[in-house]
Amino acid sequence: MSNDTKNEEKVKKLFLLAYHEHQNEKHDEAEKFYKKILKIDPNQADALNNLASIFFMKKKFKLTLKYLKRLCKQHPQYIEGLNNIARTYAEIQDIPKAIEYYKKALEIDPSNENTLILIGTLFLKVNEATKAINCFRFCSESHPNSALAFNNLATALEGQKQFPEALKAAKKAFEIEPENEMFHIHEKTLKIKQ
Repeated sequence: MSNDTKNEEKVKKLFLLAYHEHQNEKHDEAEKFYKKILKIDPNQADALNNLASIFFMKKKFKLTLKYLKRLCKQHPQYIEGLNNIARTYAEIQDIPKAIEYYKKALEIDPSNENTLILIGTLFLKVNEATKAINCFRFCSESHPNSALAFNNLATALEGQKQFPEALKAAKKAFEIEPENEMFHIHEKTLKIKQ
């Protein structure tokens, strides 16, 4: 067995241990395993991303950004890494930087459902309703089975008092996910407001 194969096997075993600890919220233990992985394979994308998520949960945002930026430097097409950088900037209230990284993710995949929902939600949070509506509308057109895109579009439209359009979007979200009680409540609320 070659050294590369041995290292791959070792990384797989360490990753399973790290992931198990991570899922059980034993973050300190998971962190140790992820760091061991990165000593063997400094480019291991999942270890970098998961280690960054641990630092995010611990509110160690400088370390979060350090590992995410390293991840994106080594894997420039890793959209979730860019989204996670944006989320971190949003968490520390650096909204322009957050938007910058969401836009970088959209340059790679302009119709990425997760990125469109995240940036649209951020636009809503900072009272840029028109931009939010545009994001959610484009997302719902690009992903016609995304109940979340339609529900968020309904929320954004509701905030602008565009009740008929909001109701139409809410109905679509509920059609897609009839088991989602929140979507059903949203639809009922909009019927009352109309």
